[in-house]
Amino acid sequence: MKIAALARQARESLGQGLQALQEGDAPERLLAVAEHLAKAMGTLVEMETAPPASARKATEVVLAALRDGLEQLQLPENVELAAAQTALSS
Repeated sequence: MKIAALARQARESLGQGLQALQEGDAPERLLAVAEHLAKAMGTLVEMETAPPASARKATEVVLAALRDGLEQLQLPENVELAAAQTALSS
């Protein structure tokens, strides 16, 4: 599978997680995770049209944003929230 197709597939999957975080009455501290997902998704959009060498270089930006978002999402005070559980399962 080409990088562009993988980037699109990842972006669409992250979109489902982002939607889960933004729906309902998620607390503000959980909505901060959305910033990290949005950063990853924005970079994935750029990767979809970038030359393969540039797209490969951008993967570290995506991974860093996702690591930061997951770190926040998995904090003890967040992990039991319904929105967090839905986002983690998306």
